[in-house]
Amino acid sequence: MSLATLAEIGIKAIRLQEMVDHRKVVGKAFGDACFEWKKANGFSYIPKHSSEWDQMLEGISREHAAIRRAKADEANARARLSRACIKAQKEMAAGLATNEILNRAMEASK
Repeated sequence: MSLATLAEIGIKAIRLQEMVDHRKVVGKAFGDACFEWKKANGFSYIPKHSSEWDQMLEGISREHAAIRRAKADEANARARLSRACIKAQKEMAAGLATNEILNRAMEASK
């Protein structure tokens, strides 16, 4: 595995953690906005996928869009890290295969 691939994995792992942290912050803001909307509109509980739920999401559309974007960004960062790890595994497998061929060739030449 090349040093560049290893660095790529490290950078993608850090980026993923940044996205996880961001999603948590945005999720808290979304939760707070839901709470405030329910309080302002006289609700203590709203079942998901109800007409009231849809009204609330319209009322907090900015926060709803932010949490959806944060979740998508996190999923994309996770997928990029996964692809980088798969690339590294392939490089490692190719490197091991090359080493085995070289070792066999060296043994045969003795």
